[in-house]
Amino acid sequence: MTEQEKREYQTVILAGLLHDVGKFMQRVKGVKKRHPLLSAEYVDEIKGKIKQEWVDLDLIRLLCQRHHEDTRLPEDILVQRINNNHNRALAYLVSRADNYSSEERSDEECSWTDFREARLMSIFSKVDIGKGEPTPLYYDLQPLTPKNVFPKDEKQLNCAYYNYH
Repeated sequence: MTEQEKREYQTVILAGLLHDVGKFMQRVKGVKKRHPLLSAEYVDEIKGKIKQEWVDLDLIRLLCQRHHEDTRLPEDILVQRINNNHNRALAYLVSRADNYSSEERSDEECSWTDFREARLMSIFSKVDIGKGEPTPLYYDLQPLTPKNVFPKDEKQLNCAYYNYH
């Protein structure tokens, strides 16, 4: 793998991690803007904290902003509206991974219709350290405090909507 390919690979990975960070801004700050646009703005905010030689921050911004394919959505967040064929292909990687991840969640016992009211699954629920299937852990819908900062087993949480405002 060349250095350029490695940088592009790392760029797509980081975009995959950051593409929905705008949802946190909607939840916490109550911002009334589409989450892909907020995610792109977040990338702008952290530009000085990430080394440009590791990733292409402009491309991360593009991949975060345009990670949806549903043509009923505004054009400024659609993968299909990226003119550069190569960048569009990379955006499809982020978009499809997002779609597959969403499909996994829809198979769970508790299905959520509004992401603002959905519990967040800890990313560590998917980490396999060779000790069998990891237990899914979730964050309760309430402001984070030192007391509730750690995720819990879903049996400890109520499978209902929460009013966290």
